[in-house]
Amino acid sequence: MSAHKKNNFSWDLYIQFMAVFYHVILSFVIPMILLLIFVLIWPLLLIYAIWLLYDWDSPQKGGHASKWWRTMSIHRYFVQYFPVRLHNTTEFVKEKNYLIAAHPHGIMSMGTYANFCTNGTNVMDKFPGMKIRICTLVGHLCMPFRREWAMLHGLVNCSRESLHYLLDESRNKGNIVVLVVGGAEEALEARPGHNVLTLRHRKGFIKVALQTGAQLVPMYSFGENNLFYQARNPKGSSLRKAQNFFKKMTGVSPALYYGSFFFWPRKVPIDTVIGKPIDVKRIANPSEEQINELHRKYISRLIDLFESNKTKFGLHEYDHLIIE
Repeated sequence: MSAHKKNNFSWDLYIQFMAVFYHVILSFVIPMILLLIFVLIWPLLLIYAIWLLYDWDSPQKGGHASKWWRTMSIHRYFVQYFPVRLHNTTEFVKEKNYLIAAHPHGIMSMGTYANFCTNGTNVMDKFPGMKIRICTLVGHLCMPFRREWAMLHGLVNCSRESLHYLLDESRNKGNIVVLVVGGAEEALEARPGHNVLTLRHRKGFIKVALQTGAQLVPMYSFGENNLFYQARNPKGSSLRKAQNFFKKMTGVSPALYYGSFFFWPRKVPIDTVIGKPIDVKRIANPSEEQINELHRKYISRLIDLFESNKTKFGLHEYDHLIIE
C-alpha cells in the first residue's frame, strides 16, 4: 500500500472515530455543558424555560426533525465506522403510513439509530418523500438541550399519543415511524451470538397498527448484538434481579457492557433488512382475537425475514430466533 493510501486510510478512520465520539459520547456531554452554562447565566435559563413551556408537546406531536441536521457529513462517517448498511426489500407509497418494528434492541439500538436518525445510509433516497420518525423512551427527551438535539435527529417519544398522532391515516399520510419493540428488557439479552427477542407478549404495537391502519413492517439488524459484550446475567441471577428492579423503577436497563474500549462500540458490520409490509385494515376497537391474529402473522413474517437473510450476514443455518 502506498504512503498516500495509508494516510488517506488513517485520516478516514480518524474522522470515523470522531463521528462515533460525537454520537455516543458528546450527545450526552454537550447538553450537560450547555445546561451548566445556562445555570451560570440565569437569564439564558429563563429564556429556555419559556421555550420549554411553549414547546412542551412537541415530542408527542412529531418533534422538530431537521433534514439539514440529519444529512450532515459526520453521519456518513459514523455509519462507515461499523459499517451500517440498509437493505430494503420493497417500496413504500406516500398514501400510507408505516410502523416499522425494529429488532433486536441491542445495547444502544445503533443500527436503527444510524439508519433512521441520520441519512448516513441514504434512507431518504430509499424512501423519497416520506417523513421518518424514531420512537424513544419519554425519559430520553426530558434532559434539557438533549431534548432538542434528539428531536433534530427525528426522535419522538414512544407514548400511545405520539404513535397515534403520526400514524392515524385519517390525519396523516406518508409517515414512517420506527419503534424498537423489545425495549429495555431485550437489551439485557444483547450479546454476541444471541438472537433472543422480547416479543411474545409485546402486543401494544400491534394494537396501534390496527387502530391507526398503519402498515406493519418487520425489520432486523444483523450484527446489532455484536457491538458490545455484556456481563453474564441469566434470568434468576442476583445481577438480573437487580437489573430488573432498576428497570422497573426507571424504565432504563442498567446493562453492564463493554466494547472494544470501555463503552466504545466494536467495529463490526450491521446489516439492517426491512421486510415487506403487512397490509393492515383500520379497526377502531380491535378485539383481543384480532390483535392476537395479527401478532401471530407478524411473528411469522419476522421469522421468515430472519431465516431468508441470516446466512448472507454472518450467521449459520443452525442459528434461529428465540422469541420470549
